[in-house]
Amino acid sequence: MGQHHFLIISHPLQGHINPALQFAKRLIRIGAHVTFVVSVSAHRHMPKGPILPGLTLVPFSDGYDDGINLEDHAQHYLSEIKRCGSETLRRIIAISADQGRPVTCLVHTILLAWVAELARSLQLSFALLWIQSATVFIIYHHYFDGYGDVVENYSNEGSNPIELPGLPMLLSSHDIPSFLLSSNIYDSWIPAFQEDMEALRQETNPKVLANTFNALDAETLRAVDKTGVRVTANEEGIVEGEEIKRCLEVVMGGGERGEELKRNVGKWKDLAREDVKDGGSSNCNLKAFLDELGQGSMI
Repeated sequence: MGQHHFLIISHPLQGHINPALQFAKRLIRIGAHVTFVVSVSAHRHMPKGPILPGLTLVPFSDGYDDGINLEDHAQHYLSEIKRCGSETLRRIIAISADQGRPVTCLVHTILLAWVAELARSLQLSFALLWIQSATVFIIYHHYFDGYGDVVENYSNEGSNPIELPGLPMLLSSHDIPSFLLSSNIYDSWIPAFQEDMEALRQETNPKVLANTFNALDAETLRAVDKTGVRVTANEEGIVEGEEIKRCLEVVMGGGERGEELKRNVGKWKDLAREDVKDGGSSNCNLKAFLDELGQGSMI
């Protein structure tokens, strides 16, 4: 087939846009064209300068042109971005087809599960761009698959570590995403995470692109495969949100765990650099992902 054309839509928070943009750049480097859809408020804060060849930026109004924050009414915002975003994506897909450059795959970041529904209705290939690690993914997956009470009730520093199927280590309170703890004050956003997981369950061959690399998350990636979800390691060189917070807490707190983390930082950086090189596992994973699109196996 001809050149791949990816249509990527990101949640407007910066921690979502950065890894999505890095993913777009990697797609472009291996020959794809990318149309990147982002809210007006987020586009306003993006660096101004020459647009990368092969990248088309499309701002749209999500009804919150002055920006959003976690304190906003989640359900109203998610309803608005679904309504406005669906109209925008449909228009882009139609125009692209008329111009002879049809969209070959829709990609969305977390909290936008409606994109999967739209892709199915248009018989388009799609994938979830999971902006965190495979470990965080499987924690969310288990949370909405019978382990919600176990995770929610684990909020005390003195609690015994918990074990979730497939994870190679016991989890402490520092390992659990803050959204899933009973102390979370933004619980109105939880249904959006659940919709992401339910959208994957509706697929016979669901695809997730995780912000990790094989050498770092090998055991977890194998565990995720057993759930029926295929997670492709896709290192963007950016670690967001929860991972940064937990690493800083561990290092600044000192102790044996902090010292171990310090020793591992250099090793992880070297592994990540090797992973994204030509011939590295992350680069090979991305090329294999495009090959599957070319064979039409993701629809």
